Amino acid sequence: MNLAMEGLHLTNTRLRECGYYFFAGIAQVFEDEFAPYLAGIVPQLIHSCQLDENAATATAAENEAEDLDDVDADETEEDLNFVFKSAIADEKEVAADTIGELFQHTRSAFLPYVEATVKELVELTSHMAEGVRKAATASLFSFLRTFYSLSSSGEWKAGLPVSVPLHPNVAQLNTLIMPAILANWEDEEEKMVVVQICQQLVETLKLCGPGIIADSISTIAELLKLIFEKRAYCQQELADDEGLLDEDEQAEFDALLISAASDLVGALAAVLGASFAPYGRVFIPFISKYYKKSKPSSERSMAIGCLAEIAVGMGSGITEFTEQLYQLFVKSLADEDDEVRSNAAFGIGSLCQNTTVDMSS
Repeated sequence: MNLAMEGLHLTNTRLRECGYYFFAGIAQVFEDEFAPYLAGIVPQLIHSCQLDENAATATAAENEAEDLDDVDADETEEDLNFVFKSAIADEKEVAADTIGELFQHTRSAFLPYVEATVKELVELTSHMAEGVRKAATASLFSFLRTFYSLSSSGEWKAGLPVSVPLHPNVAQLNTLIMPAILANWEDEEEKMVVVQICQQLVETLKLCGPGIIADSISTIAELLKLIFEKRAYCQQELADDEGLLDEDEQAEFDALLISAASDLVGALAAVLGASFAPYGRVFIPFISKYYKKSKPSSERSMAIGCLAEIAVGMGSGITEFTEQLYQLFVKSLADEDDEVRSNAAFGIGSLCQNTTVDMSS
């Protein structure tokens, strides 16, 4: 441990990255017993988050060059500066990820460092590098989940207004984190960063309940609607005059984005219950459009699975959508794909269980 901590003070980005990976792994094993080392590690993590890529010079790049595989002897000063800036971004990404890991595993021992690290993570959510934005976002959501688990709050109940309020400390942290993440979601140009936001929000909702999104549900619903309409900022493809975009890769990212958005819709239904009805009127028609014979089986399965989750989450609130969903579930029971049929069986069972309409006739 002492040697690893000494390595943090050396002027070598790769060595610091390896050190951060090491500390995150050790913290996962030793948990609160790792606490004595936080005082020496967290300030270095904050320092890494604050590194200025614009202050990088060719001289500094040359000092790093022997440790960077992608630097050749023919590299120009401009090339060296670019590589060095990339190395700094990589270090920031690892540092942001490590901060979340340390809080998750050391828990209350990390509390003295929460304020300072949250400030840095929020700043990094708008960083120019996609990997840094993803790492910062994941760690901020991890902070919310860890804070919630430390607060010993009562079990949340579905619906709005919130019947089991968040602990004041969790609520205060949420007011710092959620607005920053949603603002970046709106302007985010990379699909995989939005996928990360949706996935992390799903995980956070499952643990923390509706209190996390009580003040931002309208914004979240609007951002999701843009995705299903394929009008989100990240779905607006830039001109590709030089043929740099991989069409197959972009298609895969599109599918992942729609899938992540549908998972989030299902999670919202679960935490809002019957209060999801006004959003169900918007999302159920959009999602139903993805069940067509012309769509690939993955999208058909996604659509039926999401609608089934809505039927589960809304409870008796699903009643007003009974006829619409019943027809679609029955139709999809005859789908050629096994997974689609499985989701349809689950969906029609959940619908029959929760609706107040007599389905026996």
